[in-house]
Amino acid sequence: MASAKVTSIVQSLCRYCTGTPVARVLNKFVENQFEKLERLLEMHEDRAQVFESVGILHKGGTEFCKA
Repeated sequence: MASAKVTSIVQSLCRYCTGTPVARVLNKFVENQFEKLERLLEMHEDRAQVFESVGILHKGGTEFCKA
């Protein structure tokens, strides 16, 4: 679950940084033709598939289990 840790760290950096530090974080995702952003989206899709396979859906900030 290394991807879960990575996405959590990126989310925290974007949420709790302001000004120049957050701009630097976001700029990392646009350099080299958005390769880091593409990788982050791939990790998101992989995690979404895992959650879907075990029956957990995320809707509007609330988790629902399939019955």
